[in-house]
Amino acid sequence: MQRRLSVVAIVSSILAVVIAGFLTVGGATAAAPPGGRAGTEREGAKGGNAEAEEQTQQTQERLDAVRAAKAAGTLRVQAAPPAPPSGWAGERVISPTADDWEPAIAADPNAPYVYLLATRYTGPTACGNQCPLPYHVLKISTDGGATWSGRQALSTSGEMGDFPSVESRGAGDVRAWYMQTNGGNFDAWNTWYRSSTDGGVTWTAPVKISDVTSGASYKTANGFLEPYGDYGETAITSAGKTIATWGEGNSYTGPGGVWFNRQT
Repeated sequence: MQRRLSVVAIVSSILAVVIAGFLTVGGATAAAPPGGRAGTEREGAKGGNAEAEEQTQQTQERLDAVRAAKAAGTLRVQAAPPAPPSGWAGERVISPTADDWEPAIAADPNAPYVYLLATRYTGPTACGNQCPLPYHVLKISTDGGATWSGRQALSTSGEMGDFPSVESRGAGDVRAWYMQTNGGNFDAWNTWYRSSTDGGVTWTAPVKISDVTSGASYKTANGFLEPYGDYGETAITSAGKTIATWGEGNSYTGPGGVWFNRQT
């Protein structure tokens, strides 16, 4: 019986090798499924439909989690009194009833203004609860972060926003960029830039600074296929010009590249 089982195992192994070789020669293993980000994604990367479905699912899961927390009475943060180390004021939550993430912060070097830009996934919005979720919410402090203003939306109504960045050089000069979808398409993202000269009270119209439409597998006329990495940076040169950098790719797992744009 043991010898018979060994023979069967050997024959099965030989058949597996033969079948694998036949499929490789015949091109079966080389043939990629049609569609999905123009066939440019590497092995393991998600296709466009799968990516959009995953984004939708994650958003729904977050909304469900918030509803569950609200029903259980655990949504509102009721922090215990902080026990700060020497030289610090103590940890605080920026909004006790919202699901905020991916924060960016900048401080005026010549005045007590602080600008906090975050991605708000759930909770009170700055547009009568009509903003899509997530969107970019701006909060401003005029006293070095001791107190904060009400919420203000920066991203475009009707689009999903992510991965903000903000910088300030003083005298009410604050600049920010963020990524958002194009037409609600999770396979079409762009990076948009806005600035303020009055401490964030008013802002310029959004300017698209991800302006290359081809030449990379993830570039299209509508935008790039996926933000590559969660964060980017903003800097202001000695000449007062903005330079911004961020990541774009075929999918969150890549491949992709770091891109930048600068004011002239």
